[in-house]
Amino acid sequence: MIERAKVWKRVSFSVFLLSFSVMLWLTQPFLLFHTVAEFISIFLALSLFIIGTQTYKYSKNDVLYFLSLAFFFVSLFDGVHTLAYKDMDLIPGATMNMATQLVIAGRLLQIGTLCTIPFLHRFTIRKGLQESLFLSVSGLMGVLIITGYFPTCYVEETGATLFNNTVEYVIVGVAVIAALIVGKINVVQSKRVLLYVR
Repeated sequence: MIERAKVWKRVSFSVFLLSFSVMLWLTQPFLLFHTVAEFISIFLALSLFIIGTQTYKYSKNDVLYFLSLAFFFVSLFDGVHTLAYKDMDLIPGATMNMATQLVIAGRLLQIGTLCTIPFLHRFTIRKGLQESLFLSVSGLMGVLIITGYFPTCYVEETGATLFNNTVEYVIVGVAVIAALIVGKINVVQSKRVLLYVR
């Protein structure tokens, strides 16, 4: 009975959030809707980071720690993307292409993490090494975007590029496969934890 009540609370909250988002999208300028949506995703990612890192000393779960670090760096990309978005005018010289590149970089980091998890559970990787890895990969992608070496993702006259669209489809496909693999093998022993990982 208690479990059913919890499920109903989650469903009700999800319906409320979806309804609020649709209402905001229909009644407010897109920029406001986009900003609110991005801040919600950033808040969720940072929450995962805080929970994963602060509970590590009790759980000793390397997979969750790895995931929580990933979501921290993904939230950084999403945060800068929000600030660089068209008409925000908060980052001098920011373009729609840069904002789109930041989204793609964040998704690539996210999907790369998901693809790594099935192999991670076989090894113990020191926390410092994990942090250095994410810092290096994120820093490299950031430098590529700033210096203009990251592939073009958006052209003002024509919109999203073929590269951007292809990467998005690949990311969705790989995410589904990675979620299935994580569910099939014993990456995480706890079924409750596995539910949140998936």
